[in-house]
Amino acid sequence: MPLRSREWLSGVTNRRLSQGGEGIDEDELSVIEGCLDLEADMGVLKDRATSGSTNDSSDRVTELVSMLSEAAAAKESVEERLPVGGEVDSSGQWLEGRTGFEYEDSDMRFLPTSSKQAFVENGEFTDVTPALDPDSWMDTIPSINIPPADQGIKEVIWVGGDEQKSGQAAASPLSSRESPFGLRDLLGPDIKNHPYVRLPVVEEGVVPRRLRIAVLFARKQIRPSPHFCLLTLKNIYAQKTLDQKRADILVNAVERLISITWIQSQRTPRRTAPRYIVEALGNRFVAIDAIVCAIELVGEHMELPLWWGKFTASFKTNFPLRPPGSRGGELPQLHRNLAKRLVAAMDIYKQGRRPPLGEVYALKKLLFGPELGRHSFKERKWDPWRRDGECD
Repeated sequence: MPLRSREWLSGVTNRRLSQGGEGIDEDELSVIEGCLDLEADMGVLKDRATSGSTNDSSDRVTELVSMLSEAAAAKESVEERLPVGGEVDSSGQWLEGRTGFEYEDSDMRFLPTSSKQAFVENGEFTDVTPALDPDSWMDTIPSINIPPADQGIKEVIWVGGDEQKSGQAAASPLSSRESPFGLRDLLGPDIKNHPYVRLPVVEEGVVPRRLRIAVLFARKQIRPSPHFCLLTLKNIYAQKTLDQKRADILVNAVERLISITWIQSQRTPRRTAPRYIVEALGNRFVAIDAIVCAIELVGEHMELPLWWGKFTASFKTNFPLRPPGSRGGELPQLHRNLAKRLVAAMDIYKQGRRPPLGEVYALKKLLFGPELGRHSFKERKWDPWRRDGECD
């Protein structure tokens, strides 16, 4: 279909489908959300995150209504101009629409980098024309030994079943075929020095203060964000030694991170696509890794018996993980496998210790690396972690 200007489309007689969107009720919002999921499944709006223009959900809904209105008007205009035989020139292509919004993190104002990051809520893609497939380049990646998705599965698979509780999945060695990033090169004696897993040596005479248990479960954060705490702890763990000043900063950051993570860990993903499960589990994984690292450094000053049980009891990881569709492609299956590995790792973290360092490194590489996946850990706010893993 030839591309038409907005002015040309405005001459079409409007029907309710293509009107402005005033008085939208819940049913219509549900239809809009369904359309978004369909667009995401088709891979049409993959790059929406890079063109954010609004700051809240109401503006986003307005943009979506406008976009759907234009699409509906275009469809109506095409139907009015169809030849008698009902054939349409297939040489025309819809151009990819770009809409979106930017989300400002309440804690990002403290960071030296930009306080805004792109945010997008698209799901997994299905089979599409290669010219429109944003991940068609993945066909050139060597096989990474992913078992084929079960065809025709109807039941819901729960992430975090009995097979993960032993932690065997996290402890299993990685083969070269399972390691698209050359992970085998870093699974040797030097792995402890990698920024993803390294810890400083506590200097002699350092006495960290004890955690204030009363502040851990206070629920005072109106709009909590763990990012500033995570960045602070990442920078501390990158040091060669831990002096008294950094030890005090560490305890302050960990207290806030525990409080925020405890609140957020009780939430469930808004959708059941594997991509969203990976985001939820990934956020919990990064947070609990930073907390357990602090436990290893500070030891008894963390007062673990007084709060750890309550903290981990609310740490939800058994999210329903829907099976991929018959045309879901390889990416949803990659997300599913990553979700299972994250759950296996967190089962070990809940015991107050870290999984094998090789698996911690591998999971962070998979989350932050740009090669595989399409989720919020690809956003710019995670660039410091990408630089640590040389994932740029």
